[in-house]
Amino acid sequence: PLSEGSAVAAMTRFANFAWHYRRLRQMELGPAAFNEQAKRLNTWEVAVAYPFLMKAIEWAEEGDITWDMLVEAMEMIESFVIRRTVCHVPTNRLRGLFTRMAGQAQSSDFVDWTRNYLIQSDWPVDEWFRDAFVTFQLYGNRLDRTNLILKSLELDFGHREHPDLGGSFTIEHVMPQQLTEEWAAMLGSNVVDIHSRLLHTPGNLTLTAYNSELGNRPFGEKKDLLAQSNFALSRDIAACDTWDEDAILARGRALAQRALGIWPM
Repeated sequence: PLSEGSAVAAMTRFANFAWHYRRLRQMELGPAAFNEQAKRLNTWEVAVAYPFLMKAIEWAEEGDITWDMLVEAMEMIESFVIRRTVCHVPTNRLRGLFTRMAGQAQSSDFVDWTRNYLIQSDWPVDEWFRDAFVTFQLYGNRLDRTNLILKSLELDFGHREHPDLGGSFTIEHVMPQQLTEEWAAMLGSNVVDIHSRLLHTPGNLTLTAYNSELGNRPFGEKKDLLAQSNFALSRDIAACDTWDEDAILARGRALAQRALGIWPM
């Protein structure tokens, strides 16, 4: 049996980790950057990484690492999970992967140690991620995750004044979900294949407050509305003369290049 002192120490440690867990779940009990990153990670439901993160929170509180170092590690975990999702790497290994990570983690060289551990755990490399991103069925994923990726891409355009990403907006399919004769004519003879492959990919999606007005209007009418948008994601579409397979893939490749910088290795 435990001595009284050992029991008190064990219960104190348990209470501390319960507090660390609460910080991760409530996303408002730590420094601002930590809270924001916890919110992003929770969108991807990476509770399997909590044991590692709770240990790191304890180190940050004790001064063994800085909160900035912890946030950097959390950003790496976000990139790791998003890249694996986009590249269709099976998720069934994540629990064991992060359990071992918690057991092996060290506070010395914390950031480099975290990066090296994730690299050795099948973190998809740039070429793989970039190519997979172009044809990833982004809208078919959960909408909160779709929103996070599109918001991150929007902010990467470097606005002097950020658009209101907390306001009322929706996700717009430029090539619409229901095709009209005009859209079918623009897409050409391979319309069925193009529509099924590219409808929900990043290149065909944007953020807009005009969703109900856009619908399945012809591209010429859509682009006039998108040109007035506060979202750079929409304005870059308005620069195109047509919206066909080549245009969707070209935009997808441009967004994939941005994604490499947002979620680096």
